[in-house]
Amino acid sequence: MVAATAVMTIGGRVLLRNNDRTRVLPGSTLKPLVAVCLLEQKAAAPVRCSGQLMIGGRNLRCTHPRPSGAVDLGTAIAWSCNEYFAVAALRVQPRQLAVTLRRLSLDVRTPQTPEQLQRLALGNWGIQCLALDLGFAYRRLAIEAPARVREALREAAIRGTAQLARPPQQEICGKTGTGEFALFAGWSPAEDPKTIVSVITPGGRGAIDAAPVARTLFERFS
Repeated sequence: MVAATAVMTIGGRVLLRNNDRTRVLPGSTLKPLVAVCLLEQKAAAPVRCSGQLMIGGRNLRCTHPRPSGAVDLGTAIAWSCNEYFAVAALRVQPRQLAVTLRRLSLDVRTPQTPEQLQRLALGNWGIQCLALDLGFAYRRLAIEAPARVREALREAAIRGTAQLARPPQQEICGKTGTGEFALFAGWSPAEDPKTIVSVITPGGRGAIDAAPVARTLFERFS
């Protein structure tokens, strides 16, 4: 599989869709959408990140620098902190998280156990996306994201995991994901969204493999 890509306007007109035939777990690209639910449910308090996270026998430890104190929502998005979202997810009702993600254009299952709830919050249970699906979800996010989520996604493209997606002289908002596939989703310009880009590449890491593909698409279509 070569990179699956989708580009659309903020109005929803699809400008490009290539090799987009495989549905994959969205991984950490789902975290900003989960953050919308956390904010709406007043469940976005800081979390102390130990760097170690086991869910259902799976090691999902964080790879970002060890923080000196508690991690807030913005840092959790920019650094892609697994422990933050796994802990914060337990503060919301499973049905409410599923309802919020569906409102943001994603087809998700409703978690039935705490483990499923945590894994959904990390984008590795209960949802499968095409690049186009991810693009439409980020289009909704670009339209209605709270300021804290928008600023965190901008920070991710400046100093976080999405740096390689940002073209010179452009300000973007974006988020990477890494799992069986490498992913990126985001928009440009950061403050006045016009172009939505989503990328899924086989293997590798979102920050290293998917983000540079996104950069070429931003340069081409923005």
